[in-house]
Amino acid sequence: MLKQIEKLLDKISFYGAYVGVIALVLMCLIMGYEMIARKFFDRPTGFADEVAAYFLVVLFFLGVGFTFKQGGHISVKVLINRLSSPVRRKLEIFTDMVSLVFLIVITREGFLLFRESYKYDSKSMSILETPLYLPQIFVVVGLFLFLALFIFNIINLLKKKTNGSHPFPAG
Repeated sequence: MLKQIEKLLDKISFYGAYVGVIALVLMCLIMGYEMIARKFFDRPTGFADEVAAYFLVVLFFLGVGFTFKQGGHISVKVLINRLSSPVRRKLEIFTDMVSLVFLIVITREGFLLFRESYKYDSKSMSILETPLYLPQIFVVVGLFLFLALFIFNIINLLKKKTNGSHPFPAG
């Protein structure tokens, strides 16, 4: 059962990254359009920065899980690599548990922000008046996916399914 859930999370994180790449392309296109409109026609859109920022939110939060799965997050291994394997494993479990608590708090707060924005129909203070819950839903979904993947990372680490360097080897 856990293996099936983990495979589903893998697929979701892959598709999240795929949507993130689409958001990156759209962000580049809209900013390119904004630059051309401003430079050559002296007609800035007035909304390109806001929309590009929303695409950046999508890119980051839907890509964070996939990046984690690929071992792409920054870590400092200078000290850790000098430790014996049992000490390194204990340190990784400890730091993962501390990180898990932090991630739970951040995910909860992101959800509460989304819920409040939805409840009060908060809108951006721009000409678009975008309902703020729309970009915030990507924050919540991305953080929840990251949290789920992180929990599986800890489970795998506790089961000794990892080599101590990264729980999800690429490939």
